[in-house]
Amino acid sequence: MRGITIPTYITLFRMGLVPIYGWFVLRYGSSLGDEAPQEFYRIVSCVLFATAAVSDAVDGIIARFFDMKSELGAYLDPFADKVLLLTSIIFMAQYSENWWQMPLWFMIIVVGRDLLIIYGVWLLKSKRKPIRFLPHWTGKACTGFQIAVVSFYLLQWLTLGFFTTVLASIFTVWSGVIYFRHGWKLLQLPSETDDEHKPLFKFK
Repeated sequence: MRGITIPTYITLFRMGLVPIYGWFVLRYGSSLGDEAPQEFYRIVSCVLFATAAVSDAVDGIIARFFDMKSELGAYLDPFADKVLLLTSIIFMAQYSENWWQMPLWFMIIVVGRDLLIIYGVWLLKSKRKPIRFLPHWTGKACTGFQIAVVSFYLLQWLTLGFFTTVLASIFTVWSGVIYFRHGWKLLQLPSETDDEHKPLFKFK
């Protein structure tokens, strides 16, 4: 098994940005109750989010074109993306009038879906069912729309942000249903089966 590759280092760098990014998001949110919100915090948040997004693309390109794929990177890359998105959505949800304007119900849908999938994976492992992850296009669309939602709210394009939030919610629920159906099929399989060729799902 390969050691830590350059793409994995980039992924670790992206994960290290998350707490810094989250701090600036919270700082801007807390300033919205003031007469003059601190736009500096929002601008830095935008820069950090963009940097994380670019680093995600860069590590993928390097891994594919320079044959630097690794098992560790395959786990860390989607995990880093998920942590960044969940940090954004949880911190930007509208808990009060003087805060970010991202709908609170969107955060509940996103977090609820992810918790349900995590529970499903735990249940499958506890029952020793086979678990193999393959991507599904609804999961990709879900992630893409969630990134767009965060981007629009960071830019304070609220109307476009709300419209995209509705689309992201639809794909979040849709992909959650797809994963639930796959998980249900897995529960019907014998424990410790050697059947490794059924298309399952990927937590994305």
